[in-house]
Amino acid sequence: MKAQLTLIASIIAVGLAAAVTRWSRHPRKVFVTTTLALTALFTLPPILADASTSTKLVLELTHLVVAACVIPAVAGRLRNDR
Repeated sequence: MKAQLTLIASIIAVGLAAAVTRWSRHPRKVFVTTTLALTALFTLPPILADASTSTKLVLELTHLVVAACVIPAVAGRLRNDR
């Protein structure tokens, strides 16, 4: 299940990258800023979940590891400026 969600998140990231490349003058900066904000936003549900501390910790670490892998990989392929 985690691998499938990681794949979906990666596909969404590539779609977002395509959109900011098309409509932004600074695609890399916009992409990194947006994905970091979304990563911070998506750390809230595990914190608020009714689960044990260890479960919350694993969920948080999973979000952060995926973000640490996907964001630089996609951002590295984007232009700095148009």
